[in-house]
Amino acid sequence: MPRQCVVERIDFEGFEAFRLSNNSVSLTVVPALGGKITSILHLPTRREWLWRNPHLPYRAPVYGASFVEKFDLGGLDECFPSITPTVMSTHPWAGTSIPDHGELWCQPWEVQELSDKDEQVSVALSCHGIRLPYRFERVAAISAVRSTIQLSYALTNLSPYYLPFVWSIHPLLRIEPGMRMVLPECVTTIRVASSTAPTMVKPGTLHAWPCIHGPDGQQINLSEVPAASWRQAYKLYTPPLTGSEPVEAVVYTPDRQHSLRFRFSPNQITHVALWMNYGGWSPLESVAPYFNLGFEPCIGGADSLSIALEDLGEFGQLAPLQTQRWELDLSVE
Repeated sequence: MPRQCVVERIDFEGFEAFRLSNNSVSLTVVPALGGKITSILHLPTRREWLWRNPHLPYRAPVYGASFVEKFDLGGLDECFPSITPTVMSTHPWAGTSIPDHGELWCQPWEVQELSDKDEQVSVALSCHGIRLPYRFERVAAISAVRSTIQLSYALTNLSPYYLPFVWSIHPLLRIEPGMRMVLPECVTTIRVASSTAPTMVKPGTLHAWPCIHGPDGQQINLSEVPAASWRQAYKLYTPPLTGSEPVEAVVYTPDRQHSLRFRFSPNQITHVALWMNYGGWSPLESVAPYFNLGFEPCIGGADSLSIALEDLGEFGQLAPLQTQRWELDLSVE
């Protein structure tokens, strides 16, 4: 009788990778590429949910290099302890520079355990801070009976000082016009982090979710993906999520028949960020602006740790010599 879930070692463009799958979903993880998840595939429809940059090759990461110029490859990355480059302001790390998109994507991760059981398969990876003293661990698992990827995290502060941080998954999704986003029910406003759009220029501005009014008075539904000819891009954050029960954030296909669903607890994961690049931005002068969507449950309310810490007061903080854990389920239908 064929097994219902399997884990395979495969070659991914010259890098060792692990493919976890059951009858519904397949996940590919590449430890050498900062633990990057390169594929989330719904097997019955063969729908690949993750976008891949057609202009940049997969290559070994370089610590401190520009993520957006050389390593914005697509897939799902982990961002920690800041997303935009920043300089730490808190003792004892004041003056310490954090690189573009953090320290996790730009180093190889170690394989801690590979579990290959009939009822569940998983791969446990870890890495350590380069300029800050921490250990970051992630276990990706798929069970035999669910079309769900379970991501379990553990962050350990290896120092005797409080460690402030922001964390975000950074999955870039393949999108098409008419796709729809649904945020947790408690979200009625959205905050601008950055924007090329004339309707949302000023960072920090709050707008109603999901509908705003454009410069000529027309209504714009932010929850609907427009065509690439929209030529605008914006990064938005929800306010801190409320409630003690698990919440869901969902992306639906245009026909509403298929979805990518994120399920998590607001007690653990505090915000959702949206990087909506609808033909509005590319870091490469010779390349047309990208058309993709970053749909990002996160801890903290800004791309910059400095802004999250000093301006908003919306950040994570890890006590000395302690471990913080959180979980995130990704389901495909």
